[in-house]
Amino acid sequence: MAFTLVVLFAGCKKDDENKDPVAAFSWEQTQNPGEVKFTNQSEYAVTYEWSFGDGKFNTQKDPVHVYDQNDVYIVRLTAFGNAASVSTTDTITVNNIP
Repeated sequence: MAFTLVVLFAGCKKDDENKDPVAAFSWEQTQNPGEVKFTNQSEYAVTYEWSFGDGKFNTQKDPVHVYDQNDVYIVRLTAFGNAASVSTTDTITVNNIP
C-alpha cells in the first residue's frame, strides 16, 4: 500500500517578500450620502495607510469612508512592504450629499 501526501501552501512566495510594494486603488461612491468605498489593489504590501483628504486616516486594507460635504478630495494610499513604502494619489469627487 502506498500513500502520496500533497501539501499546498497559499500566500506570498518567498521571493515576493523582498519585492518593493506597488500602491494602487480604485474607488466608488455608494448609494449612501457621502460614502465612498475604496478597493486596495496594491501588491507586495503588508500594511496600509489611507489619507482621505479631509483630515481623516485609516489603516484598513479596503476601507469605506464617509465624507461630510460634497467636494473634491485628494486621497493618498501608502503601501508598506518589508523594506520600503510607496504612495499613490487620486482625486475623487463626492457629489451625492443632499
